[in-house]
Amino acid sequence: MSARKNFLDDIPGKRIEGEQFDRIFNEIYKSENPQNLEPFDRFCELVELTLEEIVARLREDYREEYYFAYTKLNNSKWNRLYIMNKTELIQYIEFCFDYVFGGLDITVADMTYQALFIGNHDGMLFKIPESEL
Repeated sequence: MSARKNFLDDIPGKRIEGEQFDRIFNEIYKSENPQNLEPFDRFCELVELTLEEIVARLREDYREEYYFAYTKLNNSKWNRLYIMNKTELIQYIEFCFDYVFGGLDITVADMTYQALFIGNHDGMLFKIPESEL
């Protein structure tokens, strides 16, 4: 992978666009907060995990494909959605997340649109409490 500044060009997997993007992206984000709580209240329910814990759980997970949703909070034209295999997902997360340089605002979901974990631009990773991961 190239330098961090080109991370959008380096996202692996198959990009999803158009109407399919809108539908799947919205379903994934609804699954992040199924009770429709206020953002702070929902944040308090999330379970913070280290990068190593997320990677270990992914390696043991039975699923082989995942949705990877990138969100640019202040400019939705940069939002992206991809289907990645497990190896691509692990490699990309290891590339993009650390506590020195930060991370990306992402949600990783299974193929039924259930959010499994989220990451933020500070490099923190959180398991969605309802997820099986």
